Amino acid sequence: MLLLSGGYKAYRHWVLELLEQPWPIHLLGGRTGSGKTDLLLALQQRGVGVIDLEGLAHHRGSSFGNLGLPPQPSTEHYENRIAASLDGLRQAEQIWVEAESAQVGRCRIPAGIWRQMQAAPLLEVQRPLEERLRLLVEVYGVQDRAELAEATRRISRRLGPQRTEAALAAIEVGDWSGACRQMLDYYDRCYDHELERHGKDQPQRTRAIDLGEMGVAAAAEALISSGRVRRVVSDPTDSAA
Repeated sequence: MLLLSGGYKAYRHWVLELLEQPWPIHLLGGRTGSGKTDLLLALQQRGVGVIDLEGLAHHRGSSFGNLGLPPQPSTEHYENRIAASLDGLRQAEQIWVEAESAQVGRCRIPAGIWRQMQAAPLLEVQRPLEERLRLLVEVYGVQDRAELAEATRRISRRLGPQRTEAALAAIEVGDWSGACRQMLDYYDRCYDHELERHGKDQPQRTRAIDLGEMGVAAAAEALISSGRVRRVVSDPTDSAA
């Protein structure tokens, strides 16, 4: 347990200092529905250093990201939660996070972490379109139709009138796969633009793994056994439990 004298003010000073320190950040990227979060959590379960930026923010990082999740923390509380996670990973050779925009819903990723993410190596998760649609239907097909429709209208200017109308019609009749298919074109273009920008000056930093060829658990094991992803090294001074 962390104990600091000086109360919350001292604690916030510690948080902000921690967020500005250099960390061995590695990115897990991929198009919407590729299974990035599932792979990230599978790696975490196997002892890899992971910070679940979306989980800590209670948001999936899109216009639909808050559906079915608890209210988001304040940005300050979000920073505190990230700092607490980092503090437990001081011995990690790698810290994996999901590639995100600067904000996850209303929560802003701390500037120090965001700058490091921009320069971090990226592992791209790839998956066939039909599998991506299946995963998205599993997540969003159980959500409230009215909320899905409202979230679709929020990005109507980016989807365009024809895709918006088609997506809303699909939601109305419960055709979740059809609705997701209309939106993936927009989200795929956004992701491809970000991937191109990330790799523009550092193409050697981008690698890929195809989840269409293996399950999430098998992919996590393969990444660890190959040495591409490394588990946290335990502090040798720690006593045995």
